[in-house]
Amino acid sequence: VNNYWQITGVQLELGKVATPFEHRSYGEELALCQRYYQHFKQLASYTRVGIGGWGSATTAHVGIHLPVEMRALGSVTFISYGKLLREGINWYAVNSAALSAESNRSFIDVQLGCASSGAAQGDVAWWGSGGGSLEFGLSAEL
Repeated sequence: VNNYWQITGVQLELGKVATPFEHRSYGEELALCQRYYQHFKQLASYTRVGIGGWGSATTAHVGIHLPVEMRALGSVTFISYGKLLREGINWYAVNSAALSAESNRSFIDVQLGCASSGAAQGDVAWWGSGGGSLEFGLSAEL
């Protein structure tokens, strides 16, 4: 009752010949995993994930350098869009987001839309939670 068995440091082999035990650091293992999936999440803070520019009063492009190059560009899933900051002045709620054709395995360019803002083409745009939430995942699963 309430017994359990714990085991660590085991390597399974195919066949009858053992190979040297593979030792990886946490950082190495994390980087290998991030080639397939990266998750970005900011809640209730005013931090920012990327910077770019406004194309109009309702759209902006923001770039993010990924911490690890992904296996392939893959797909993006948005859980919450966050907000756009115009010129360090005002935050505007984002209501649409999509990866642009400029994205690649180590850099993503996200086209963001909002209902309205005081922005003009060429204004600086920061993307972040803006006191709300921003969450999305990038997947390059096989």
